[in-house]
Amino acid sequence: MNQLFRALLALAMAAGVMSGAAASPVYTKVVGTSLDFYYLADTFGGAKAFALGDSLMFEPPRGFFEVVATQGPQVFAVAHSGHALTGGGGVDMQGYFAVLSENAWFKTDGYVETRIGSINNGVFQYIGGGNATVFTARMFPKPGQYNGLWHDEASLHRALGEFSTIAIDGNYLAYMRDYGHGGYGEVGISALMYNFDQVAVPLPAVPEPQTYAMLLAGLALAGGAARRRLGALTR
Repeated sequence: MNQLFRALLALAMAAGVMSGAAASPVYTKVVGTSLDFYYLADTFGGAKAFALGDSLMFEPPRGFFEVVATQGPQVFAVAHSGHALTGGGGVDMQGYFAVLSENAWFKTDGYVETRIGSINNGVFQYIGGGNATVFTARMFPKPGQYNGLWHDEASLHRALGEFSTIAIDGNYLAYMRDYGHGGYGEVGISALMYNFDQVAVPLPAVPEPQTYAMLLAGLALAGGAARRRLGALTR
């Protein structure tokens, strides 16, 4: 009986491992002007997402202060026909603060990286390469200013080539500190904008209708001449 129980338990554990390995991140698609964006909704705390030209904008709810790297890239973009991604990009961040004393300060920390890949059945597949940077900013409210807005950005604008699919991933954190007088206050992220560097790619020239007509006429003439030569040889 114990052996049978152990065998069933081993089968159940193996099935659980297999199902977990087969699970893939679920992405939400947003269509931009020249790019299609895909993002992991759970990463952004239910933030409202929309395209702003060829950037992807998030507006998180109040109290959101951290973006954490997950199983797959947080955001990736796929270029429309006639456009290519260069491997550069970045993230612009905006937030708010509300301090309880003039001794409080707040800080943003994190890293951002771009990844070159491809898309297969809606899943990003990493190929290699990319850019990466670490950023940190320590901000002090002005004397007597107990609430306001802050802005920070992490940019990776080194071109690596021309690609159809690029991902941006990373960790971003905003937090409050105090000099030991108590009562930190609140700091949060109110907007995130993902930017992807791109270039226009010339499309192959499409022949005009009259060009097709001339081509067909030429083929007809060539065919007629070939038939006349064949008839002369058979007589």
